[in-house]
Amino acid sequence: MFQDAPSPDAGSEISRADRCYLAQDWAGALALYESAERADPTLSARLSLPLMICHCRIELAEDAALVAPAPPAAATGSAREQYVVEILRARAHEMCRAGAFARSSQLLRSLIEYDAAIADAYRNGLAPGRSDRSRAATDERDPPFLQALGIAALPVDALQRTHRGQRLLLVYRRFFSEAGPRRGEVINCLATSAERFGLAVKPFRFLGPDPAGLAPALLQEILDYEPHLIVFDDQYPRSMSSEPELLRDQIEAIFSMARQQLGIRVVNSYMDAWQPLQRGPDMLFRGLGSAFDLIQHGHPAALGAGGSDQNARSYCYMLPAWVPAPSVAPGTVPRACFAGSITWFNISRLAWWAETARRGLPIDFYETLHYEGTPRSDQDYADLLAQHQVALSFTRRSNGPTITTGRTLDIPLVGGVLVEENSADTAFFLQPGLHYVPFESIDDLAALLPALLADPARRECIRSAGQRWVQTYFTGDYFWAGLLRRLNDLA
Repeated sequence: MFQDAPSPDAGSEISRADRCYLAQDWAGALALYESAERADPTLSARLSLPLMICHCRIELAEDAALVAPAPPAAATGSAREQYVVEILRARAHEMCRAGAFARSSQLLRSLIEYDAAIADAYRNGLAPGRSDRSRAATDERDPPFLQALGIAALPVDALQRTHRGQRLLLVYRRFFSEAGPRRGEVINCLATSAERFGLAVKPFRFLGPDPAGLAPALLQEILDYEPHLIVFDDQYPRSMSSEPELLRDQIEAIFSMARQQLGIRVVNSYMDAWQPLQRGPDMLFRGLGSAFDLIQHGHPAALGAGGSDQNARSYCYMLPAWVPAPSVAPGTVPRACFAGSITWFNISRLAWWAETARRGLPIDFYETLHYEGTPRSDQDYADLLAQHQVALSFTRRSNGPTITTGRTLDIPLVGGVLVEENSADTAFFLQPGLHYVPFESIDDLAALLPALLADPARRECIRSAGQRWVQTYFTGDYFWAGLLRRLNDLA
């Protein structure tokens, strides 16, 4: 675990301290780490002891708010330091779950010099001050996507008639059991909306134990079902094999053959296009023109990222949303809520939890635990979003971008009032101030939430406008009509 003690004496003392630390004997670890730091400050800095000493003091303090953060130090990037950062992240998470928000806040703040994602959260949303975005007047113009994507003039009914009965094969990840309480995942939203649009839908199911059998099974499914259209989840191989690149190459070879020899149209669909875009446009457009006719994503920041042919073969639209109708009366809880997961790629949510609770903002956090026990049902999720007078969406990802999330559509769809961390992606599809309320800083939230909670008329305007908008444009008909028209244009 912990390495790099160069002298037997110091190494022995630090090793004993590490054992105490891992056993959560904070007092024993603190005494030994402080002794080692006094004996050799240079070694102490290299082994991240100031950070660990600060952590022990936070654990032991009667008032964690009085504990000074670790002195600024240059991050070493060592394996030991990274391990300590992971321990502190996990411990801060445990503290939030236990309601120890001041301790969690202090622990997270101590990570700012060592953890780029935590530093990004505090440098942006958790920096003091109000943002211009939160105080801007409502722009009365329609969201840009209507004209930019030709959606305003889209002949939805005619496209439904033209494509009715065509066969669609969905090659998409499934995260939950089909017999379980979660039906709102992407593959089901795509299937339900496509069937409503008039397509004949078949999800591809691979149940074999050996990933090596997936590509042959997919080929056989294509030959048997003879789909007109395949929609493929770009990350599908990563959920099926420990060698996803090899499996991806095999799948792309099958799609290339299906396009060339069988005339099947193939769409590469992204849940999270911001991830490949971080590595450059080539990753976003991988396989386009050979394995894929079109890429689909809901990340407007990627518009114009490629060459003219690549951009012509791109379809920027949010994946269809589906959430059950609430079974509770709307707006009966006079507080805001957040319902969602907290993990490595959205770790800023942990900082928001700690800091908003530390300030006493009227927010209830309902953490989604995807892999710990029975997941929250779709109905419970819908009811949480609807019964609170305000529902929040935190959009920042760990390497900086702010994106649309599932809550961007789910909250308006169930009749909730969406208050969202400002994202240019959302403002491309929804109208700030009319369909939702954007914020950027914790001071924005501190001002906006009490005002909204005290203004039922404004909440009702946002609720009704947002729900009508999402029901119209983002429950599937416009998604499928736009995708099929783009494919027709390419032909």
